[in-house]
Amino acid sequence: MNYTCRLTKQTAAITLGVRNRFIVSIPAGSSVTVIGASETDARFTEVLWDEQRLRIFGIDLKEGSEPVRVRKFNAAGREIIAAG
Repeated sequence: MNYTCRLTKQTAAITLGVRNRFIVSIPAGSSVTVIGASETDARFTEVLWDEQRLRIFGIDLKEGSEPVRVRKFNAAGREIIAAG
C-alpha cells in the first residue's frame, strides 16, 4: 500500500516508541510515505516522514493531503508509463 502524498496543512503525528511516545508536528507541504493502517488502532495510519515512523489520524490524511506523482525510469533513462 506504500504511496507518497503531500500534506496541505500542518498535521499532528505520534511517534511509535515502545516506552515513550511524543507528539510531533509535520509542516504543511511535507511529503510523507503512507505505509498502511495501524495494526493496533483503526483510527490511525502509519507513515514515514523525516526518517521517522509515525501515526497520524486517517481523517487528517484523507482531508489534508494530495497525491504525489512518482515517476519511474528504466535503465536506459526512459520513463516507465504504467498501464491503466
